[in-house]
Amino acid sequence: MEFFTTRFGELTVSEDKIINFPEGFIGLSADNKFVIVADDSIDPFCWFQSLVKKETAFLVIDPFLIMPEYEPLVSDDDLNALGCKTKDEVQFYVTVIVSENFGEMTANFMAPILINMQSREGRQAVLFNADEYSARYDVLDRVDRLMEERKILL
Repeated sequence: MEFFTTRFGELTVSEDKIINFPEGFIGLSADNKFVIVADDSIDPFCWFQSLVKKETAFLVIDPFLIMPEYEPLVSDDDLNALGCKTKDEVQFYVTVIVSENFGEMTANFMAPILINMQSREGRQAVLFNADEYSARYDVLDRVDRLMEERKILL
């Protein structure tokens, strides 16, 4: 399938790569089909690109890469909606906001994106323990350390 996006131009997406978000995202209920766009130049980040609204794309990262101590408590309702029994069956992502001058980088650890990679179903969920995390957690230092560690390993 072909899609035109404002960020990436023309994208060719196979049906099995589309992630369905039946309820959309918090505040964006109409955006219910997304694809993960990987780009080696921004690894470990990737993009969630809407296939409904060509201008909608979120920068995301696996939260455990930058906060290994992250312990999200996901409700049974959220897990059931994804067809999962435990959170170990779920791929987590957090949305990232980067300031215009790249001086700030924050991530939303309160309401991660959850994906059942088998069924390609996803949802954004507010955690039971959301009060332990921030929607604007400063991750710039943690990302810098992660990038430095990856450089050393190469």
